[in-house]
Parts: sequence; structure tokens; C-alpha cells
Amino acid sequence: MPTSVLIPESIGIERELRSNFRHVDGSPLDETDLSQYDRYTLFYDVFFNIDNDRLYLLGPPLLNLGRQLLPLRARLNGKDIDLSIKEFFKQSYFEVSGEVDPGSVGAINRVELDFNGVFDVALDIERNRQQRQTRILSTLQKNNRSRWIKDWIRYYREYFDIDAVVLYDNGSENIEALRKELDGVIIEDWDYPYGIVRSHANKFCQQGSLNHCRLKYGCGAEIFNFDIDELLCVDADWLDRQLQEFDVVSFDSYQVPLLDGGTNDYSFGDFSKRNRDSRGGAKKYIYRDSAVVANKAHFVRTVENEYLNKVQRQLLRLFRKMKDRAILTSLATFLAERISQTRQVRLSEGYFLHYVGITTNWKGAYCDRLQEETGRDDFVDIDPACLRKIRNVCGPQ
Repeated sequence: MPTSVLIPESIGIERELRSNFRHVDGSPLDETDLSQYDRYTLFYDVFFNIDNDRLYLLGPPLLNLGRQLLPLRARLNGKDIDLSIKEFFKQSYFEVSGEVDPGSVGAINRVELDFNGVFDVALDIERNRQQRQTRILSTLQKNNRSRWIKDWIRYYREYFDIDAVVLYDNGSENIEALRKELDGVIIEDWDYPYGIVRSHANKFCQQGSLNHCRLKYGCGAEIFNFDIDELLCVDADWLDRQLQEFDVVSFDSYQVPLLDGGTNDYSFGDFSKRNRDSRGGAKKYIYRDSAVVANKAHFVRTVENEYLNKVQRQLLRLFRKMKDRAILTSLATFLAERISQTRQVRLSEGYFLHYVGITTNWKGAYCDRLQEETGRDDFVDIDPACLRKIRNVCGPQ
């Protein structure tokens, strides 16, 4: 269970918004939007890495809180720690860390934090006893049916040799049942405010879980970032070769509409159609933890040097503008992939399927994913080889 740090009510301060507007239409946030915002979490978790030679504190961005709560001072078992403080992605993810002597890390450790004299807190932090893994599958989820989760896990274990599954649970009502049914799965209680659904600038919870997985469980692993409703369709041997050459392998997707689910007990294998055209955005990825500096849901930062990072971004922009210039596109793609060490997979090589019907529809007030799509003619059959693989482990009923 994560060891969180919250702003005490007694000091009367809270995190302000990054933006007062929705990304979907530019309109001002309403009371429903504001009720989803995380005003009081400072750190989602305080933990050691697998080698127990570094202490991490991860949380949402401080924003206005930095003026009042920094500098932060920390002590481990009575000894001061020199801290490094970083914020990424235009202040949407906050990371604090400090090098420690692994020989001084016991079974239980006292960590004392002083927030600029405004308040202080003492925490008991366990030694990290996780084993190194080769491949990890991880996601943030809430209230999904256990069958969907088990099918999703079986699929990735069967075809991509997943060693460990780390499930970040955002306050599911069926959490106790999941703990009993999901044998061998690491479940992290990540019951923090998700963020404002209609305002990307004010959503931090998922980024926290992505970076937490990398820093607490990664340590040399290849980490698969795919949600419960996403199945990867790519040749496993080809993927292995890409992961030997690149630090990040990124995939586009096709949406699988809610057409032929049949009974209420449907799962992935009950669907046989996908949209004709790819989604184009919202890519997902596999990455080597040691090469990544920070994670977002659809993008990772792999170059810590700021100058090279700028070159990388410019080349990626150039690539997007050159879709009709084959030679220049190939050159821009080659340079961008080598600098960023990120392989942008072509649809002919692989993709993932995004299942509209695999959802509890918790965003139904904004987008009803469970409304069956009819009267359209832009659907095609899912590739037979991919469908056979899916049905081999995921139904249909």
C-alpha cells in the first residue's frame, strides 16, 4: 500500500488549478469538474527503488504550493538526505529523490520530511523487497469486471512473456474480489482523485502511477503500457528485435466498436470488427525503464539533455509535416527515431486494438462508450490471425 503525504487541513492551503478551462471546448470548469480535482495530495507514495539505494517521493505538480512548501528537507533514520527535485511535462508530474546507503536501509525505516517549516511529517517506509523482472504489464484501472482483467492478463502472458503485472487500482468497488481472483498480480491502492476528465491540464493521477511503476518495479525491465481495454497485435519475435534496438516502441491503434458483444458477459473474443481507419493519436508504448526520464500516458521522455530533447521534438514535428514527401519523411523518421531511441511502428508492422465495449463507462457523463454503434459502414474484419490469438485466450462465450 502506498505511503501518501497529504496537505494538513490545519494549514489552510491547497493546490490551485493549472487551467480554469476544459480542453474539449474551451468553456470554464463547472462544479462537477472542480469536484474531481486533486487539491491536497503532495505525494502519492514514498518508497525505495529495488536496489534500496535511492528514496523516491512522487506526486502531482506543486504549482502554487512550491512557494510555500519548498525547500523540502528529508532525513532517513536520523541522517540528512540530499534531495533532487524535478518537474516534467510543463508541471504535470513532480519527482523528488535522494541517494541513500543501501546498507542503512532496514526492514522498516523512519523518513522525516520538513516542508519549509510550514509542517513536518514522519513516515515508516518498508525496504523494497520486489524481485527484478524482465517484462512488466501495468495500468491504472477502476471497477473493471474481473473477467476482462483476467483475459487481458492471460493474453499478454501468453503472447508476450510477461513476468509481472502491476495493477494500480483507483478505488474499485470490487477490489477485495479482485485481490482474491488475481493470483500473482501486484495491486497498488491508487485511490487518489483521478483529475478533471474534461481538462487534460488538471489530470495527474495516471502519470503518477506510470512513473511509480517504472521507479519502484522497473530496474532493467521492459514495461508494457496498455490499458485493460487494449490488446497488442504484433509478431512477438519481431517485437523482440525492436526492443533490442530501441528504448521505446510506440504503437497506433484501431478502435473495436460495440457491435456484436452479444450477452452481458462479453469479453474481447466476442468482437470481430474494427474501424477501417486507425485512431492516429493516443499511442501506447513499451519501454526500457533505464532509458526513460519521465512517463505520460501516450509519450515518454527519453533524452534528459535539454538541447537534444529540443532537437528530438523538432524532428518529430518535421516528420508529421512531411507525410507526402517520401524521401524526406524517411530521413526525418530515421533521425528522430535514433535521437529519441523511439520506434514509431507502422500499422503494417503492428498496432493495438482499443475495445469500446470493455468499460464500466465511468466517463458516461461526457462520452457514452456503451451506446452500440449502428448504421455505419466503415467497419472491417479484425485480422483473422490476430482474432484467433485473442479467442484462444479470451473467449468468445
